[in-house]
Amino acid sequence: MKRILLSLYLLSMACFYGYSQTGLSLSDTLGNPIAPNSTLVINSTPDKPEGVLYLWVKNNGSNAVTVKAKKVELSLLAEASVNFCWANQCYPPTVFESLANSVINAGAYAKDFSGHYQHNTKMGQSKVEWVFWDVSNPANTISVFADYNVFPVGFEEHAAEAKISGVYPNPANTNVSMTYSLPAGMNGTVILRNILGAEIRHEVLQGSSGKLTLSVSDLSDGIYFYSLLVNGESSSTGKLIVRH
Repeated sequence: MKRILLSLYLLSMACFYGYSQTGLSLSDTLGNPIAPNSTLVINSTPDKPEGVLYLWVKNNGSNAVTVKAKKVELSLLAEASVNFCWANQCYPPTVFESLANSVINAGAYAKDFSGHYQHNTKMGQSKVEWVFWDVSNPANTISVFADYNVFPVGFEEHAAEAKISGVYPNPANTNVSMTYSLPAGMNGTVILRNILGAEIRHEVLQGSSGKLTLSVSDLSDGIYFYSLLVNGESSSTGKLIVRH
């Protein structure tokens, strides 16, 4: 039995290592790596017409790959819209999957992706998932989440001072906890939403710092998102996995 378990462990490690060395990866425009499934925050103000996320997609394999891109609108404010550019083509908000493919050579980057959020002066947060995959091998896929925030002018300075830790444990099956700190004189709220954007929990934070514990024992297995709101405006968002 020990030999079987050891063999399975070595096989899983080999598969993980092989994927990490040959799969797609993401980075910012300076080449700094971005972890898969991480949440990126794009802050804007009503006086700016749009918020834009730029990504580089790298092929870590030894052969060229043909890559498509798509958007998943997880939660979108009323009157807001999202469009993207990929493989030298830009698409209207009604297009969710790229019609053109980008051929990325071994070890090279595709540097022409941009995800555009038009907020129409609506304040709040919209969440979008950006997905990239190898057309000939759909298992070779990678994605990130983007929180497009629109704050009142001057709010970003205060929001930057607000902090919330990642939830733990994660995945969770009974309770999750997080610590927080808020700027002096500001109110904080934590909102828990399901993957469709529906609000599941609404907790007002007590004091400028502390620890918050939420029960998830009654939630179905799946992915949820928690957001810290400062004075009613979204400051940061993270992902929670519930698994019973």
